[in-house]
Amino acid sequence: MTFHIPEEIIINSSFSDRRVSFYCYLYSALASASALTYPKAIFSSQKVNEEYHKFLSAMVSGGYLEVTGSNELNSGYTFTEKSEVRNSCGKIYSSEVVAIALQNRHVETTLLLLAFIRLRMGIGRFTNFHINEIIEQLGISRYRITESMKVLSDLGILEIFKTKRYQDNHGKWHSGYFVFKDI
Repeated sequence: MTFHIPEEIIINSSFSDRRVSFYCYLYSALASASALTYPKAIFSSQKVNEEYHKFLSAMVSGGYLEVTGSNELNSGYTFTEKSEVRNSCGKIYSSEVVAIALQNRHVETTLLLLAFIRLRMGIGRFTNFHINEIIEQLGISRYRITESMKVLSDLGILEIFKTKRYQDNHGKWHSGYFVFKDI
């Protein structure tokens, strides 16, 4: 199964850091059933349950999900046509989700970073970023990004290279960029 996470979800830092993992969960649940029944408590943590329900509400208000049913007890969800856009999305394969989940370190951040990188890769098989760009666009910490990059590299999902520091025409030094290559 391939998850196509829309760009608006990946770069919207007002969603939870778990937004990509929630999307993958939701997509796989809807793919295996005609409509997802209203999930009362699907995660072990109350905080995560609250974040998930906020995410569902944002998906409905954003036009990605449609509520079926008349009340909370028998309602369900189906994806709308807006969520089926394939030209501006980050692609993640279910085998990658499983491999990342088995690492059990920074799962949500790693999925989010992978979706973001794949979104920016577009047609090409590589892209480059300065780490500050990633922090600014995703709203997650430098530590979590570098740990996630290590997981993606260790699993062989992406090759990651760091360019050397460089000096501009004015003599000011800048840190290098990260180059991401899809394997």
